[in-house]
Amino acid sequence: MAGVNTFLDSMTGTVYVALLPFQLWVTLKYLTGPATAIALATLLHAFTFYGIIAAGEEIENPFGYEKNDMNFDHFIDKIIQPELDALTSRPIPDVAVWAFSSENTHVFFWHGQGEMGVGPEAWMGRGHSAMRAVLAKADPV
Repeated sequence: MAGVNTFLDSMTGTVYVALLPFQLWVTLKYLTGPATAIALATLLHAFTFYGIIAAGEEIENPFGYEKNDMNFDHFIDKIIQPELDALTSRPIPDVAVWAFSSENTHVFFWHGQGEMGVGPEAWMGRGHSAMRAVLAKADPV
């Protein structure tokens, strides 16, 4: 519906400028030509403005089933679905394997704050209050 409104607005401007010389002749006589040229320049600016509005409306909602819309079904089937298939093709890793690994010694260590070399099992032994205390001291990045 917005495209129809833009079209009607631009056509109204066209009809106005086309009939403008006849309206101005009674008052301006031989100055009608320059006045009409100024009006045509204004109309050119108006068409540019309406074109920007129409492009913005198209960009606002690019997916749909109209001729100039992006094919949303293709986007889902060929781009999103293969990505989801790739992400879900491997089983979910066991938390004990990656979270409680002996190499995971930077659990609460940011930019020189916290304790380096302390693994997750040691932090679990210290309890929630120790973890919260270290997190409260950490600078947000």
